[in-house]
Amino acid sequence: DYYNLTISQLKGNVRTSQLALARHIAMYLIRTMLDVPFKKIGQTFGGKDHSTVMNAVEKIESNLKTNSQLAQAIHEIQKELKTS
Repeated sequence: DYYNLTISQLKGNVRTSQLALARHIAMYLIRTMLDVPFKKIGQTFGGKDHSTVMNAVEKIESNLKTNSQLAQAIHEIQKELKTS
């Protein structure tokens, strides 16, 4: 909802920057908030390999250190998820 994307868009293979970022954030949040294994997250996102999920999570963790807009977006999404 935060990025106005459908579940099928998040699970798909399209790699536009907005879709890839939203997909990476979703993978990051699932991993950090729910501690779901990388393999299971990959299966949820259309059969992606566990290494793809690991790279997505690492990329978000790295970008959080320097990108305050990303940190704010993730904070807002986490807040919304915790209240729903």
